[in-house]
Amino acid sequence: KFALVRACSAKAIVGEDKKNVIDQSTLLIDANIMLWACELSRVTITGMELGAKDEIVDSNFARIIRNVRNAIAKGRERGVTARELKRTKVGKMPERDFIDVMKNLVESGDVHLIKIPTKGRDRDAYVYKDFIEEVKT
Repeated sequence: KFALVRACSAKAIVGEDKKNVIDQSTLLIDANIMLWACELSRVTITGMELGAKDEIVDSNFARIIRNVRNAIAKGRERGVTARELKRTKVGKMPERDFIDVMKNLVESGDVHLIKIPTKGRDRDAYVYKDFIEEVKT
């Protein structure tokens, strides 16, 4: 509904300041506007769903996974090594739990463990899925 009203009112605004005055006689909804409004609504709702899905957790383990995933994402294309991660607040946990969390993140596809070339020895770093393409180029 919001997208449809927005589509209609964008063409109907009149007046010098182009604010708050809608000429109701010019309101027109054609097939293109309806398709655009439906697509905008779909994209908006999908974006909200995906955004909320990553932030809503229902258990302590899920909260830990979310926090570790966010810490790795902050590393961007440089990635974060296990040692670096363990030195952060979110990475301080028993070794067995750390292994479970990292295994879960890698298996879900949110995080990738890759070798990043450096001047010396290559770094084994965890990289968030959104930055994988930047690492490979």
